[in-house]
Amino acid sequence: MPNALHSPRVAVVGAGPGGLAIGGCGAVSEAMAKVARKMGVHIRLDTPVDRILYEGGEAVGVETGGEHFAAGAIVVNGDFGHAMNRLVPQTLRPRWSNKKFSRAKLSCSTFMLYLGIRE
Repeated sequence: MPNALHSPRVAVVGAGPGGLAIGGCGAVSEAMAKVARKMGVHIRLDTPVDRILYEGGEAVGVETGGEHFAAGAIVVNGDFGHAMNRLVPQTLRPRWSNKKFSRAKLSCSTFMLYLGIRE
């Protein structure tokens, strides 16, 4: 029996972990965003983060366009080298100093994670 995930905008069908998303991967993201919004999550697109806010070495929010947003968790979806060098203070990343970043030869990478959420 194939595995399936259904929402009004997406169907994922497959015989195992390699299912096919009808409507493409974007349809899966849209369905996840719809569920998140129903749960009270505010999603802002095309909004660059100016900095991640820290208290006691722990990320507690973000600043964008002069506005501060508190957060219980922060997920950085960006280029590792650029995001870490620009958004995480060097004191919080001792293994990745600014000097190490300037010498590093970084390459593109992709990581996709789809989480199941019970409505």
